[in-house]
Amino acid sequence: MSVKIDRTALRRVKHKVKRVGERADNPITVWPRVGSYLSNVTYRQFVTRGAYHGTPWQPLKPWYAQWKLRAGYGRTMLVLTGRLKASWVSRPMSIEHYTRHKGTFGSDNPLVVFHQYGTRRGLPARKMLVVTPKMVNDISDIFAEYVTTGRIGTVKNRIL
Repeated sequence: MSVKIDRTALRRVKHKVKRVGERADNPITVWPRVGSYLSNVTYRQFVTRGAYHGTPWQPLKPWYAQWKLRAGYGRTMLVLTGRLKASWVSRPMSIEHYTRHKGTFGSDNPLVVFHQYGTRRGLPARKMLVVTPKMVNDISDIFAEYVTTGRIGTVKNRIL
């Protein structure tokens, strides 16, 4: 029995495996795509008034809703000047730091904590960003595609 080894093909495979390892060791180029994904998800949360993640935001108190209308701010929840929303949905987000294996995304607006978690004085929590299993899977897919193919693509076969 004889075995022939195609050295050229073997070199190609070794090179591909090496590149996969390099991309897995330093996926920093993927973080901006993850930020875009999170901005898109948060935008949908604002547009659907919280329903995108399953729990619609509680309506504004009637007196506050009337004040907003009289003052010319409209009916949009969590949007008075637009700075809070922009800090989440702009690219880059107002907080966006990443290293090889860690990314931090969010808003530096001081009102975020009150809206995200609510207050003891009666402001209900209106979560702007909720980490769901779907989001974890989508972000994992973004990284997996980059590591295996070298492409930074979009989330495939998933509706945002």
